[in-house]
Amino acid sequence: MTLNELIERLEEIRDEASGDIQILGAFQPNYPLVADVAAVTTFLSEDADESGVYIALADARNYGSSAMWDDEVVYRDEEDADEDEE
Repeated sequence: MTLNELIERLEEIRDEASGDIQILGAFQPNYPLVADVAAVTTFLSEDADESGVYIALADARNYGSSAMWDDEVVYRDEEDADEDEE
């Protein structure tokens, strides 16, 4: 994903939800762990392969849903939350 793609996606989310929605990070699609975003750091190098924007995650605090990999808005209700706990 490029920086422009990320900005575009975040703008879509802001328009759909709110600019005050919390940003969290998730990793590993099977039994995804969820963590707060600790920092966003940009590394620049003359070697383009080494340059990038890195989103650093804090310690994982709980499990999420594999729906996070859908790359769209997913509406959840109380029944969905109950299913995740099982």
